[in-house]
Amino acid sequence: MSDRTVDAPLVSLRGVTKVYEREGAPVRALDGVDLEVAAESYVAVTGASGSGKSTLLHVIGCLDTPSSGSYRLLGEELASLSADERSLRRRRIGFVFQAFHLAPRMTALDNVALPLRYAGVSLRDRRARAAAMLARVGLADRSMHTRAELSGGQQQRVAIARALVAKAPLLLCDEPTGNLDSKSGAEIVALLEELAAEGRTLIVVTHDLALAARARRRLRMTDGRITGDEAS
Repeated sequence: MSDRTVDAPLVSLRGVTKVYEREGAPVRALDGVDLEVAAESYVAVTGASGSGKSTLLHVIGCLDTPSSGSYRLLGEELASLSADERSLRRRRIGFVFQAFHLAPRMTALDNVALPLRYAGVSLRDRRARAAAMLARVGLADRSMHTRAELSGGQQQRVAIARALVAKAPLLLCDEPTGNLDSKSGAEIVALLEELAAEGRTLIVVTHDLALAARARRRLRMTDGRITGDEAS
């Protein structure tokens, strides 16, 4: 992939639709979405269940393909790529999910280092980078703990560290506070805000109004369309 054109948006969607078949009838999860997200943006996406938030995130994250329309990431058209080609592009995107998705028998350090193993980074370098990232999210003293030995908030911090360790230009978060108590959720909200202040590009799908309020830009989705777009 070529370097991003100066001043071009990091993410660009034009007329993106996503249609699923449900009980023999078409369902429009996305209905002609136009969206541009610049580098170093912090965007929250809100809306009722079924409004298309997660589908939008999955398309942006190359986990799903649009039925029609154009999707460009770093200036490259991705909508028509094969599954293998999309898989390669996903290495440029960090993911944080509601359910954490940590390997249960691995330590926090090894969970964070896992993307680097798939990228062919040496054992020494990937453990050093994983340790540095765990320190960044405040878990240097938990590096050798397994999932069962970590609280929900700590597990989500490990998941965030794992998403960041490969230095992907885009971080996508799907309900990152959804499985957390209020105290742990507030800590994750604060951490995401710190990452945004460092210049990370974040797109966060959330029902958490406190999290959405801290974003610099807030999108609202209704019936597969973006019906609100405001900046703070």
